[in-house]
Amino acid sequence: MKKRVTLVLILLALGSVAFAGGAAPWWEWKSTTGAIVCAQASPGKGWVKWTGPYSDLKCSMKEQKYRISNRNTTGRPAAPEP
Repeated sequence: MKKRVTLVLILLALGSVAFAGGAAPWWEWKSTTGAIVCAQASPGKGWVKWTGPYSDLKCSMKEQKYRISNRNTTGRPAAPEP
């Protein structure tokens, strides 16, 4: 019985990791003929990434990029590096 419970807990833990990733970004793709479409992956041969990434399927909202700043926000002088 203990082995089954342990196995179930391990499988649940491993399965939850798959859902931790975010959604794939959307891109505008331009064909060699000049047509533009919004898709997450290339529509096929003859298409190149044009603009993006976007967070919606209409390619109207630019995806937010969060950066961790190493800027000193305490108001005190930064400690000298050794």
